[in-house]
Amino acid sequence: MVQRIMSATKTMLKDALHEQGFTHLNVRTHGSHLIIYSEEDGVKVNRSRLTRFNPETYELNMYNHRGEWEATPYSGTMADMLTVMTEKFPIALEKTSQAILYVGHGSRVNEGNGQFIMFIDHVKKNYEKELIQEVAYIELVSPTILEGIEACIKQGATKIAVVPVLLLSASHAIVDIPRELERAKDTYPGVTFSYGRPFGIENDVIDVAVSRLTDAGLPVLGENQEREDCTVLVVGRGSSDGNQPSDVAKIARLIYEKVACNNVETCFLAATTPTVEQGLAKVEKLEAPRVYVLPYLLFTGVLMKELGEMLRDREGWTDTRYTLCDFLGSDDGLSGVLARRTEETLNDRGRVYA
Repeated sequence: MVQRIMSATKTMLKDALHEQGFTHLNVRTHGSHLIIYSEEDGVKVNRSRLTRFNPETYELNMYNHRGEWEATPYSGTMADMLTVMTEKFPIALEKTSQAILYVGHGSRVNEGNGQFIMFIDHVKKNYEKELIQEVAYIELVSPTILEGIEACIKQGATKIAVVPVLLLSASHAIVDIPRELERAKDTYPGVTFSYGRPFGIENDVIDVAVSRLTDAGLPVLGENQEREDCTVLVVGRGSSDGNQPSDVAKIARLIYEKVACNNVETCFLAATTPTVEQGLAKVEKLEAPRVYVLPYLLFTGVLMKELGEMLRDREGWTDTRYTLCDFLGSDDGLSGVLARRTEETLNDRGRVYA
């Protein structure tokens, strides 16, 4: 008797869902449960479950990314639960739609924001026809991260891969972006977010840094080649987070092993020491005849312009000759790293918010 009732209820629920436009959904029974699911690429994907307690009362559970049924505070008649599902959890019922949100730092200098967009375009071409793609910024300009997420959801996104377009892990990557994703999860509980990694210390990032130095005239270190009497000054953005200074020190060592200089120093534009002023004073105290200043930055911006001004102000006041190299994202040399980070995030090889 109960089995016949559940079978009839299953059909009624499926028809009601289809009438409301959820034609991709199906319903199956399992004991006293009515399980709502979809089939995607031949795989059954659970969405929600109604558990029958008596002829008039059903309890609603939603399926999460961990493969677990998650209780909700809702119970009532079948009609009540249908209303709750379609009004409070519509995204969870929608056909899965993947989006990518590329998050940059943001700059007061429009040129830097334009460079970010051009850089992202190299990777966006890989997914043009199949995925929703938007950009957002951590600070200074719009769209904000929450505005970028909203733009994805308005286009139907139910899964959003958030890719931090940042060179190194620091407060923005570790604190600021995750904080915004927690807020977004509270606002859009039916959306799953995956969060990727900054570029980090990768061989191709170091190769791009070396190419900026060679473009400025510093030779690559060859076998049995003598090192030139010159210094590379690696200038990081800077962060109060302890990871970035240690990462920049590692990067400096890797650069030293690839170029024909006899010294590499580090300094930072903000938030930590040694400052740029301290870095410049040090290489002058060491009487370095020539210094290649390498901005370890993705794009131009206020910090890049300030660095250029600091070097121009020293002209004529020191015997040290400075050469300012280009920033790292001035061409598509790092697009391979961004493509890898994007694929990792799409495949949930990072933090997942669901």
